[in-house]
Amino acid sequence: MNRATVLCLTAAALLVASDPISFLERTGLQTISAALGQTLQVEPLSANDISWLFPAPANNADLAKLISMRDLTASDGPVWSEDVFHEFLTIATGPAGSVEGTTHRVGLPADVWTRDVWYISGVRIDPGAPSVSPGLVRQFGRSPEIRLSVQPIARAPDGRLKVYDIAVHLVFSFTMTKENGDPDDERPIQIGCFPRPKANVEAFKAIVADLVALRDTLKNGQPSVTTTRPLGVHPGLSNANTATNTRDGMKALLARHLSSRRLTLMTVAALSAPSASDRQPRSWIFLPMLNVPPDFDPSKPSGGFVPMRGPALDGHHFAQLFNAAANQNMVVPVPYTNNRGRITCKHAALPIPGPPIDERVGYATAPLMNAAAAATVDERNKYLEVISKLVDPDASHIFNTDCVSCHTATKLGIDLLKGNSHIGEDIDKSLLPDHIWNVRGFGWFPRTSGPAQPTVSHRVGKETFTVLKFINERCLPRPQAVCMPDQ
Repeated sequence: MNRATVLCLTAAALLVASDPISFLERTGLQTISAALGQTLQVEPLSANDISWLFPAPANNADLAKLISMRDLTASDGPVWSEDVFHEFLTIATGPAGSVEGTTHRVGLPADVWTRDVWYISGVRIDPGAPSVSPGLVRQFGRSPEIRLSVQPIARAPDGRLKVYDIAVHLVFSFTMTKENGDPDDERPIQIGCFPRPKANVEAFKAIVADLVALRDTLKNGQPSVTTTRPLGVHPGLSNANTATNTRDGMKALLARHLSSRRLTLMTVAALSAPSASDRQPRSWIFLPMLNVPPDFDPSKPSGGFVPMRGPALDGHHFAQLFNAAANQNMVVPVPYTNNRGRITCKHAALPIPGPPIDERVGYATAPLMNAAAAATVDERNKYLEVISKLVDPDASHIFNTDCVSCHTATKLGIDLLKGNSHIGEDIDKSLLPDHIWNVRGFGWFPRTSGPAQPTVSHRVGKETFTVLKFINERCLPRPQAVCMPDQ
């Protein structure tokens, strides 16, 4: 069969299919996209094709546009299993979820203790964490990922939906394993560091092929979905006439590629539990959890999720808090970042923390929390240098920068720079956080009045466009696609 025949038959099948999404599910998105990749110049993907922001729900009808974690099932079962969900609850509400030296601990209301109420607010596709830059790949390895941001939605006593100000990031990694004929990872580049994961390139290329096919299917549908817009709520989900097909196509793609066995990291960002003794508003608390192999952590000899010490903290603390209403100590514990120092696989989450605190050189938002807006060019340039470094994924990442800095850099930058745009990525500026308590990077922020607000941060914008460039240049379904970073 020649290329013209493949193209004609594929196009005809799509045109006559009464349900194109179901047709694609049966045929295989990557199969069709790979065939088209042999016949046509593949159109580059857009930011909305690799970062999906769902509309914030305001009523019961809106729930149909979302993907429930209860219903998201892969070939080997739920992608967020009940066992792992209960591991999450146990860690978040256990000792690690308490911020040492304070009375604050992660607060999870009774409504959210069931997996049924958790929905996907955002999805992000990444060809390699913590970065695809050669220096970071040499130190940390490369882990392609699909990251889900999930948030709980319950019904208030009056019947309205209640979107909780809680988010969990679920990170699914696509790396080489013993099952597919390669070692799980490579040796650490330095003694005492984590092993370096090796990317499963073919698995990630299949994901990209599916993304291309989904984009093309929606674009050729009736009505057509155009994703070449500023990064924001996915255009297919924001249109009532295309929301169902878009949501179904996204769910099918996730179910095809995700697996509970690929879940490697969970992080929670939640308000602290209410306490009668608190004189200040509740604090934000951030806590990471790592999936470890058997015999790695004495507390979990059979393997599974354990609390992870903050990589940019002091080597002792797990949780970190942010309280925008505090007069002092808005951020506890104080971070010790290393995003301006030499690239190193050493960090504070390792069994032997490193580098030593007095050798770390980095920026954080904590020292700027009480700063006044820039009044001079020098002050503006100083603030701009800090904020630009914190939103740059090749400079600041999970292993050298604290959670609070990444989640507060956007709003703090807006305030200190007096709202002047300082980041050039093409995002929907109306979705930037406009409230100091909105630390959401990509998801929904419940307002005190009115519906929840979908949010995009400068940090997520920079990450999205950095990986988008890599995917379009190296991973699209073309014969020459290697999907590998420079060595």
